[in-house]
Amino acid sequence: MSQKHPLLTIAIPTYNRGHVLPKTVLFFIQNILENNLQDKVTLLVSDNASPDNTGEELAKIKQTYPSLITCHRQSENVGYANNVLWLLENCQTPYIWTVGDDDIYKPEALPTIIKNLETENLDVLFLNCEYPHGSKYKLGKKETQEYTASLEEIIHIPNDQVTYMSCNVAKTDLLKNAPYSSPSWILFDKIIHFPPTGKAKFLPQPFIRYASAGTESNWKDNPAKAASFSLEFLNLLVSERENPLVKGFLKKSAEEFSFLLINSLKLMNIQNRYQQKYLKYLLYTRILAVVAILLFIALCFK
Repeated sequence: MSQKHPLLTIAIPTYNRGHVLPKTVLFFIQNILENNLQDKVTLLVSDNASPDNTGEELAKIKQTYPSLITCHRQSENVGYANNVLWLLENCQTPYIWTVGDDDIYKPEALPTIIKNLETENLDVLFLNCEYPHGSKYKLGKKETQEYTASLEEIIHIPNDQVTYMSCNVAKTDLLKNAPYSSPSWILFDKIIHFPPTGKAKFLPQPFIRYASAGTESNWKDNPAKAASFSLEFLNLLVSERENPLVKGFLKKSAEEFSFLLINSLKLMNIQNRYQQKYLKYLLYTRILAVVAILLFIALCFK
């Protein structure tokens, strides 16, 4: 009997998601079985001491599929970054795909990822996604072709999607050893500390429907948290402005970087709650946002 040597770990940090996590985990398990990837893919879940029924739901799944999934529960809430670090430290495969517990994944994503990891010595594989836009889904990047190049050359193509946890598959050792200073953006922070000459690839197919950017996000009712999150990201980019990967990431910023402020407005639900009364103020805010973005880019490339 051949010994199992998985290539990829699907790592899921979770907290208080007993109502959605089982659907995500069972999707991946069925996806693994349907594509006969049991020897190539494993699941690793870390529950950040959820007070809801997350632990009970994971226990049921573990009992049914003991060889496909490893479940861990933190003894106390250690915060998002430390929960992710636990997954990195306990990942034993060459590659790790850290995914959101509420995002939606297309069935062809996993076999395509495995095919690319098996045939190319990639440091990081960038995936395309769709995100909620009103009642429809909008394509994250309007690209039709694959790109393979050094990380420095390619990081501007996925652009803001580099910051989406579910859109990156990376070498485990690189993620483990890369430094970081921004807990809320830990994976992006680590990726921008990868070797700039490392091999990277972007896949244009929208394999993921990103839930947390839209109406399912609990940030829409917590604008202070949303603002703090965005400011931490801006501070990270400013502090790393001499980093060649950050410079590459910002290549198209004048066109695309506004997603931070636009999303912040959505998260504060200004459009829905005050659209008529404060329409002119929303317009002024967006004008000021564009000016702020241009000043920020000028500072970064000063």
